[in-house]
Amino acid sequence: SFERMVFLSQCQQAMAIKTAVEYWRCLKPHCMGTLIWQINDTWPVASWASLEYGGGWKLLHYAARRFYHPVLVAMVPGHSRFNTDGQFLLKIVNDHAHAVQMHIDLAAFDEHGNVLLKKTYSEKVAADSVTTLERFSPVADDAIAFYRWSWTTHVKDKTTTGQNEYWLGPYKNYDLPKPVVTAELREDNGNTSVLLTTDKPAYFVSLALGGNRVFSDNGFTLLPGDERTITVERVLNCQYAPVLADLDIQHL
Repeated sequence: SFERMVFLSQCQQAMAIKTAVEYWRCLKPHCMGTLIWQINDTWPVASWASLEYGGGWKLLHYAARRFYHPVLVAMVPGHSRFNTDGQFLLKIVNDHAHAVQMHIDLAAFDEHGNVLLKKTYSEKVAADSVTTLERFSPVADDAIAFYRWSWTTHVKDKTTTGQNEYWLGPYKNYDLPKPVVTAELREDNGNTSVLLTTDKPAYFVSLALGGNRVFSDNGFTLLPGDERTITVERVLNCQYAPVLADLDIQHL
C-alpha cells in the first residue's frame, strides 16, 4: 500500500543515515564531523529531508537525536581500510571535553527476542576520544540476529542514558515475528501519555509518520517485558492540545 511504502521508506532512510554517521563518528580522528543533506523541504515532496515541509519529524529526525548524542555507544563492522579482521567492533564515542564514566549492559538476541548472551561493562572514557570496548566475531553464534545495549553516563554530576542496537544482516533475511503492540492512554495531572507494550519483539515501532506532533521518541525497538511511555513534546503549527488516541502505530 502507499501508506506502507511511506513507512518503509522512512525506516530505510533512518537506517542508511544512522549506519553512515555512526561509522564516521567511530573513525575519529580520521573523520571529525558530518553534515546531513538535507534537513527540510519547503513544499510537499518525496525527498531525503528529515523534516516535512510543515516541520513534522520523519523517523530519521528521531534517529538523528539519538546517533548525534555527545556520548554514543555504537557497533560498526571491523572490515575497513583501517581494520581488516572482519569483526564487529563495539565502540564508545565521547565528544565531551572531559572524561566520562560509563556503565553498559549488552545482550545478543535472535529475531524472536530470545536472549543468547549478556555482558556488562564499566569504563572510564577519555575526553574527545573513541574507545574500542570489545570485538565480536560474526561467526561466534550464527543464531544471533542483533545486539542491543543500554548505557548510563555520568558527566559532572549529571546522569544521561542511551540505547542502541546493531543487526548482523538485513531485516528481510530474518523470520520476524508478528507482534501485537498495545497502546494504553494515561493521564497524569492533565498530561496525556501512551504506554506501549508488546507480546512479541516489534521493530521500528512508530506512532505516526510526520504530522504536527513531535513525540518523545519514535521508530524504536520494543521487546516483550519492555514498557515505553511516549509523550507529545510539542505541537507544530497548531493551537489545539495534542491527541494521542488517533495514533497510527506501525512496525516491521
